[in-house]
Amino acid sequence: MKRKGGNACFAGEYMASRGYFAGANGEEGFVSYFGQALSDIERVYVLKGGCGCGKSALMKRVAAEAQRRGEDAERIYCASDPASLDGVVLKDRGIAIVDGTAPHEISPRLPGAADSIVNLGDYWNAGVLRQRVEEIRRLSGEKESWRKRAEGLLRAAGVLRSEGDRLTEGALLKSKLCAAAERTVRRIAPTGKGGEQTRLRRAFCADGYTIAADYGERRTVPVRDPHGIAHVFLAALSTAARSRRLSLTLSPDPLCPRKLDGVLIEDTGTLYTVDSRCEGERPINTERFIDRAALAPLRHRLRFISRIVRELEAEAAEALAESRRCHMRLESIYTPTMDFSAVDKRAAAMIKEIFA
Repeated sequence: MKRKGGNACFAGEYMASRGYFAGANGEEGFVSYFGQALSDIERVYVLKGGCGCGKSALMKRVAAEAQRRGEDAERIYCASDPASLDGVVLKDRGIAIVDGTAPHEISPRLPGAADSIVNLGDYWNAGVLRQRVEEIRRLSGEKESWRKRAEGLLRAAGVLRSEGDRLTEGALLKSKLCAAAERTVRRIAPTGKGGEQTRLRRAFCADGYTIAADYGERRTVPVRDPHGIAHVFLAALSTAARSRRLSLTLSPDPLCPRKLDGVLIEDTGTLYTVDSRCEGERPINTERFIDRAALAPLRHRLRFISRIVRELEAEAAEALAESRRCHMRLESIYTPTMDFSAVDKRAAAMIKEIFA
């Protein structure tokens, strides 16, 4: 399937110029995947500073410079504001630049020896900010309060989803599902030594579910999920693919990290995903893996659960929207105090160092 902004995925290797999320708001609170994203990186620049001090803009400059040089750059999108970046990974150089501030606080692993702290807070006017300390304290508190409300709502939705899983389990035709997963990968010839990585394709934010449009798929197979069992099929698919030593990129469910939301088989560039908005090739309909007679007495309760979960998610999205509004108001306080000419000089020196 073609997507605006998408990139080609070459068979047998992980596509490097791609985008994904490395954190997610979910039923367990904020879950970070930065450890997986930085696992093979030798040097990390950790950006510090407050709202609106230019961290995302700096990372976009680094990514643009890599592209100008014809190099690959992985973009890590912000789960709270997908228009912003939380990181850029230059795999060929073994270098990453990341936002090290909350909720995904990151510290240098080998300070000075390998990793560096770049504090953009050095370039704001602290005297002006101190004059507005009470406003900043109030907005920061409101922002955190809305975030916690969203977290509680998503946790409640998770409890109901777990109950739905429990009810559906007795009607699941597990052997039939696993056999279908085996058939799906049987004809795929491995092109490398296998292996897998975790990269989050979807995130839940103020706008509801959002996707990384440049995740790396060349074709998409939607997995239709009327009964909430697609994650079981995707788990079986990934198990079958591992047995054939296929190369995988796994996308956890943004709200429930113990479940899979998507499986990208890198050998063919094929993404299997539960994203209901995806239109691709002939979908896999998980309805056939359900014993309808066993499910019939449960339909009323399952419809009730589904309706309440949707309402809780809508409330959570609104709470995240309020939190984002507080963040934007904080940015409007911090940004005018920044010396962006000094930030530009620091960014230029950093880019020169990275690409030396």
